[in-house]
Amino acid sequence: MSSTRLFIGDAHIPYHSHSAMDAVLRLAARTRPAEIVILGDWLDCNQFSQHPKTLHEDRDRELKRDLELAVDYLSELRKCCKRIVYLEGNHEYRLNRWLARHEAASIARFVSLEEHLKDTVGVEWIPYRANTKRRALYRVNSRTIAVHAWSEGVMAPWTHIRNSCGNSVIYGHTHRLEMICQGRVTGGHPITAASAGCLCSLQPWWASGKPTNWVHGAVLMRETKRAEQIIPVLIQKGEAIV
Repeated sequence: MSSTRLFIGDAHIPYHSHSAMDAVLRLAARTRPAEIVILGDWLDCNQFSQHPKTLHEDRDRELKRDLELAVDYLSELRKCCKRIVYLEGNHEYRLNRWLARHEAASIARFVSLEEHLKDTVGVEWIPYRANTKRRALYRVNSRTIAVHAWSEGVMAPWTHIRNSCGNSVIYGHTHRLEMICQGRVTGGHPITAASAGCLCSLQPWWASGKPTNWVHGAVLMRETKRAEQIIPVLIQKGEAIV
């Protein structure tokens, strides 16, 4: 008996790609995963950045608009699976940092993305930081973990393998679709590090002078009791290529 999990992230709503998001919805409907894991940065939360891309005169209204759109997409995904796990990314964490700096009571009713997404979509929320300074992780099974990211440079796959303590690891944040698989000198299951690409615009207007190497994508994991297969999924021209 096998099961399927789908890993996606880095939509950066409202800077998402409509065609990539639609492709992911179709992929979820086709594969019917037991679980969907959001790898973080589903929302951009640009309003709360220390270096905002635009002026924000009404953070309350803008967050409400973006959150409604994020919930709409999550609700569609929820129809395709039994469970959604949401790893908070550094962009969602911007809100916590902004509130800590400004003590802003004016948006108190919107301060908890966690509570809102739990109430509206029923996600299981994994905070960006655990009780320690180390970023939180989600244990997928006895052999695999998922994190928002421990690194974003060109050596990110190797960094994740080095930090995973013998686990395979699926991560986001880099916006690249990449995977390495490393055998063990002692035998047994090889260790895999895989990044799920992104679902945002590949060339956002605010980065027009700096070409990106981003790729639309996702990661599928098919598993049995004894092993799992981790599959990077390229999304190109609005279609998920499996």
